Amino acid sequence: MNAVKRKRGRMRLNARLALEGYLFMSVWIVGFLAFMAFPLVYSLVISFYKVNFLGSEIRMNFVGLDNFRYAFLKDEKFPTMFALYVKQTVVILFVIVLFALIVSILVSQKFPGRAIYRVIFFLPVVLSSNSILNRLEESGEGKLAVLEQFDVAGWLTSYLPGGMAAPLIGVLNNFVLILWYSGVQVLIFMGGMQTISASVYEAARIDGASPWESFWKITLPGLAPFIVLNFVYTTVDQFTSPFSELLTYIAGVRTNPIMGFGYSSALGWIFFLFVLALIGCILLVGRKFATDR
Repeated sequence: MNAVKRKRGRMRLNARLALEGYLFMSVWIVGFLAFMAFPLVYSLVISFYKVNFLGSEIRMNFVGLDNFRYAFLKDEKFPTMFALYVKQTVVILFVIVLFALIVSILVSQKFPGRAIYRVIFFLPVVLSSNSILNRLEESGEGKLAVLEQFDVAGWLTSYLPGGMAAPLIGVLNNFVLILWYSGVQVLIFMGGMQTISASVYEAARIDGASPWESFWKITLPGLAPFIVLNFVYTTVDQFTSPFSELLTYIAGVRTNPIMGFGYSSALGWIFFLFVLALIGCILLVGRKFATDR
């Protein structure tokens, strides 16, 4: 009898927690249904059509999967741009998450001026408007001068296979801007470190564990869910970057009289489904990683 009551109590608690979650999401859900749901569904519909504008008239001819076939079989730019962008973004994901993890560990230590350093690393997030980032990109501030001084790009091209050199060069050419995007990830890791009790580190120190051992046995396992969260956040953030040449190409296709809105929508859905699949893989691998830890 007591077991039944406890089970019902847990069910009521889970239902209450789920309701609280939906209430927090309710504003976003209403906004999505009001402003995003119809354009999203309509873009999927027109991805199967060839859309032409004849004056004020819109002519739509059903072409089935032809737009998707054209993207991979006939389009000379999209497959190459897509492959290069994916490679660069995957490298950037690991660079940003690793950098954010290192910085969060450093600024979580006790030292004079710690609050100032925390503000410095998060300040770019507050100032990261498109106009500022565009100005930095146009002035070449996103690049490291040492790369041109020592011809790092030429060295990578000479010693690495062609498929590996291009994404690494792209990452290095935008390294400063990559670090600019790390503020939120640093904040998430700092919040995650607050969930690890100081008594655990104290017990490990008494048992003779070194700082390196404490990191691998305590810090990293404790941050496993936050590592997964940062990978998901960074994936979405990078694949929607305003500096994406791929997204610029997809948007520009709309004005092409031959391809038009239908083909642009098809490219957008290919891109969206890839990002969705990548996030799904991250969650699956992350769940296994967190469970093993």
